Amino acid sequence: MNGEFLTDHINIRVTPKERSQIQEQAEVSGLSISEYIRRRVYGRYVPSRIEKKMLSELRRQGGLLKYIFNESHGMYSEKMAAALDNINSFIRGLERIILNDSESSPAPQRR
Repeated sequence: MNGEFLTDHINIRVTPKERSQIQEQAEVSGLSISEYIRRRVYGRYVPSRIEKKMLSELRRQGGLLKYIFNESHGMYSEKMAAALDNINSFIRGLERIILNDSESSPAPQRR
């Protein structure tokens, strides 16, 4: 949004069922209804909280593997290196999907 303030409003009519569905989907993604709709309108990916937790857990697992590798003074170094490479590769792919849209543009400001 390039640091622009969110000052304008758009009112739309939806059925109670549609509102419920939109609200549920926004809650699953951890976003406000407004932010959820903005992202959907512009075709941006809307990650769920589960995907965000999965990414966090993968990072944690990678850190634990690295710790074990360091503490074991490189024991099973080839297998550990392969496992770390696989985790890091998966994390990078997941980050591209999940975080690109949410981190590529600064958060909108409210007045």
